[in-house]
Amino acid sequence: MKKLESLWYEVSPYIYGISGIITILSASKTGNFIGVLSGILLLTAGATVVGMRFSYRGHHNIPTHKK
Repeated sequence: MKKLESLWYEVSPYIYGISGIITILSASKTGNFIGVLSGILLLTAGATVVGMRFSYRGHHNIPTHKK
């Protein structure tokens, strides 16, 4: 179970970003403003987490994966 948690921790922001892009593209085809807004929020959340991780790991010299 610990391995699954670690995997989800690492990939979740990228899944948020990809989901956001897909949501924006599909919602914009139908003109759904709420859908586009939701996609932007997903994309922003993913980018924020990646940026925070990059900043923290860069300043603290922390490896990506712990064993």
